[in-house]
Amino acid sequence: MTAPHLASDAPVSVLTLARGRDKHLRNVILGLAQQTRQPAELIIGVMQNDLYTDLPDTDFPVRQVLIEGGRPAAGPGPQFCRGQSCGRDADLPRR
Repeated sequence: MTAPHLASDAPVSVLTLARGRDKHLRNVILGLAQQTRQPAELIIGVMQNDLYTDLPDTDFPVRQVLIEGGRPAAGPGPQFCRGQSCGRDADLPRR
């Protein structure tokens, strides 16, 4: 199976998850702004209590979306129900 062919001028949206690490997020934005083909938009899934401030100016829109109950990006992956007694996680798939 081959990947579908996309037009080279098709708009591209970029999504990133962020929690803390303000300098790293700034570098992501600066890197996108320096590309010859910039994204149509950047969406930041904010996994902390406050939106980011003082982000670099760009020629593309940057939207921040608060993610309630977010875990650190480097945290555990998908949660699965383990063992005989799953307690409150009983609705999670068994592994």
